[in-house]
Amino acid sequence: MKKQLTQKQLNFCHKYIECGNASEAYRFAYNAENMKPATVTRNAKALMDDNNVSTMIEMLRAKASEVFDITIEQKKKWLMQIVEKGLKP
Repeated sequence: MKKQLTQKQLNFCHKYIECGNASEAYRFAYNAENMKPATVTRNAKALMDDNNVSTMIEMLRAKASEVFDITIEQKKKWLMQIVEKGLKP
């Protein structure tokens, strides 16, 4: 990433990863109370098109994916242990 993101941009990225909706993430990170929905959508799209913001989103998405994968694998392991214990006489 070339340029450091502002706190609002970081908040937008985190909220986008959480909810998957750029407009909702924009409303969360910025003061959009008096904005028209079309303005929010346009501004959210501009953030998504920003290389630094999109890079951060991809980094956060990769981190979230790693955590999710570990969690799924761990759950599979636990379930197999439960099943194996349940099958024993």
